[in-house]
Amino acid sequence: MNVGLPDGTEDGTRIMSIQDMNNDKLNDLVTMDTTGATITVYYFDDSNSMYSSESSFDLPSGWFTDSIIPTNSASPLQNLIVIASNGEGWGTTLETRMFYFEQSAKSSGTDLVNKYTWKQTSSDLDNIELMAGSQPMALDINSDQA
Repeated sequence: MNVGLPDGTEDGTRIMSIQDMNNDKLNDLVTMDTTGATITVYYFDDSNSMYSSESSFDLPSGWFTDSIIPTNSASPLQNLIVIASNGEGWGTTLETRMFYFEQSAKSSGTDLVNKYTWKQTSSDLDNIELMAGSQPMALDINSDQA
């Protein structure tokens, strides 16, 4: 069954999260490439039962993804918190930090494949000091979605 993901996806591409990223009540896929430097979101389209659109962004140079936490806010589009490290690669981490990437819909054009864009924004996460190589986990212990 063809679900719309690209043919020839490189070995090592990882699904990092399954989340409704555009509040259409359908599960979208958040993936990272083999280097951990590029993150791609595939959006599911119920009308053709395929992932028919996607959007990608790169981490700042020298950083690679450790984990990804999608937001769950009362807004039309969800954002991503990316926990990333720098160094020579996994196992040689020099520093770990959080990056906040904000999603927005493209305001013009007819490109139905790339409907969304991403931009790194500053947030309170910029000031959090993490131990190198750590992987914080987000838990909603009281289920208040905050």
